[in-house]
Amino acid sequence: GFNGLLLTGHPGIGKTLFLDLLVLWILHDFPKVHILVVYEGGFILIVCNGGTPIRYNCRNKFTTPAEIEDEMLKLSVKEGDQVVVLHDVKDQALPYNDGLVALLEMKFRITVVLSSSPFESNYKNFGKQDPMPDNFFMPVLTPKEVTVFLKHLDPVITDAEIERRHSLVGGV
Repeated sequence: GFNGLLLTGHPGIGKTLFLDLLVLWILHDFPKVHILVVYEGGFILIVCNGGTPIRYNCRNKFTTPAEIEDEMLKLSVKEGDQVVVLHDVKDQALPYNDGLVALLEMKFRITVVLSSSPFESNYKNFGKQDPMPDNFFMPVLTPKEVTVFLKHLDPVITDAEIERRHSLVGGV
């Protein structure tokens, strides 16, 4: 098995932003951990061998898990290396790819962080892995909490601008 974390929350709550922050944290604190980001448009591989990380954008370039694994090996990711897979499940167009994870865990030490809205059914197989992944649900912020948070970030922001931004993400 592999280490897993399932991150769920309502649409617009910040799951994708959280994955972006995880990339930065991993790059900063774990300079020898490779990162594979799986998203709607393809894959991003960040190879980290202790020096300057090298980013490979594989947008629509690879279609099968075997092609992704082959490319990782070509790009200096060695068997037994630690790889964090950040999988941003958006809808049925990009379901959880258990074939990719099963293939990668045969060659690499992997940790998978899967992000999905709880309304999507396509991530449910991930939750059935052995061992079971930890599950975190991102809470919905109240309008008051959003206002307090944004005013800390930007003290001159108006209430009208806060309301506008809040409505852009569906009021969550």
